[in-house]
Amino acid sequence: RLLTFANGGAPVTRPDSLVAVAREAAARCLRGSAVTCVFHEAPALPLVALDHGQMSQVFTNLFANAVDAMPEGGQIEVDASCVDVGEETLPPLAAGRYVRVAVTDHGVGISPDVVERVFDPYFTTKDRGRGLGLATVHSIVKRHGGHVEARCEPARTSFVVHLPATTSGESGEGAGDEPQPLA
Repeated sequence: RLLTFANGGAPVTRPDSLVAVAREAAARCLRGSAVTCVFHEAPALPLVALDHGQMSQVFTNLFANAVDAMPEGGQIEVDASCVDVGEETLPPLAAGRYVRVAVTDHGVGISPDVVERVFDPYFTTKDRGRGLGLATVHSIVKRHGGHVEARCEPARTSFVVHLPATTSGESGEGAGDEPQPLA
């Protein structure tokens, strides 16, 4: 994990399905837990240039946190779509087409005073945490040219990842669909 904070942690990318990586991580993280996961995926999502191992770590951390937030069990929702980001839409991102994946749990939630710090290295609200999970998520997504944000409401926390879609014309599974404007 610490390599992602150093210069040597640069991703080695190839076109791949972001949703496939998320599905693998969900299967691994939810095995044996009382938490289930439902995927809502727009058809024909473009591929993303990603480092499979690093992106697997992103989703592993997001799912592990979601499971921790729902100790009695529950359901995680994963929504994947293609969005067009404009110049003024999402400031840290350049204009272009992105694959957007939101991982939402219905657990205890994150208080507004804490949500601003969740990506800070060594910040944790857990008794058994080191505070590197979400900092690692942030670092990896940023190094892939993307953005991650936390959106919190009472009993509902979403981590939304945006990564640039490949321009190679390749797409993942499913039939054709137009990208949605980012709201």
